[in-house]
Amino acid sequence: MSNVCIFAHFDKDNIIDDYVIYYLKALKNHFDKIIFVSDSNLSEIEKSKITNIVDFVQAYHHGEYDWGSYKFGYIIAKENNLLNNADELLFCNDSVYGPISKIDYSKMNADINGFYANQYGLEKGIEEPHLQSWFLLVKKNVIQSKLFDEFILSITHLEDKLEIIKRYEIGFTKDLSKEFTYQAIFSANKTDAVTNAPILMIENGFPFLKTRILRKYIVDKFIKQNLDEALYKAIIKHSSRFKKPNIFKLIYNTLKLQSKRKRYIIKSL
Repeated sequence: MSNVCIFAHFDKDNIIDDYVIYYLKALKNHFDKIIFVSDSNLSEIEKSKITNIVDFVQAYHHGEYDWGSYKFGYIIAKENNLLNNADELLFCNDSVYGPISKIDYSKMNADINGFYANQYGLEKGIEEPHLQSWFLLVKKNVIQSKLFDEFILSITHLEDKLEIIKRYEIGFTKDLSKEFTYQAIFSANKTDAVTNAPILMIENGFPFLKTRILRKYIVDKFIKQNLDEALYKAIIKHSSRFKKPNIFKLIYNTLKLQSKRKRYIIKSL
């Protein structure tokens, strides 16, 4: 079996943070080749941090966000004949901390696999089920298909982030599901429990924490008790770079987070 991973990265300060390195090392245990594509202008010193982990590095500001990084990584993989015999191809990015627990790839048996699916699109109340794009693993039949190739190569720069979500995040599942099966490893009775009920997700075995959660809620006490020391230190180091939020807003959001937990029912495969 040959597995290829394309990792999308962005950092406003043009660095590769420790939590990214932690994630890459975990991915190295499963993937034969890792292609690291950054939408940041990284120095040679920064790129040297991952020399012994990844196989290819492309790092300049291309302005096409994560989906653009997925495209450029895909092109690198094609040009180096990495996909000819690949059984799996993973698109993932640096918007999550983890893995908090071991990733069970044996459960990813559909043609297209994600960790979580949103049930609704951009319009309120309109169902448009789609896999969240921070982790998308596709199988050999998808990799070799014309539909997949055309979709990835069609990715281009878009100014409107909502249009990016509509065309690429929602569009990926919508377009590819015409020919292929897809599944999410975790699901909930409400949309986006990953963001709105993160502690509950982790308690049910979810192996990631979205980086933006620490900007919204106080979860430091929880993660300190549930993470290994290296990952905990990496998260604290990264989160220390955030602008310090209003303490009253943090308290309010924490109480809101706890109340939201009670509304979610988490399921996993």
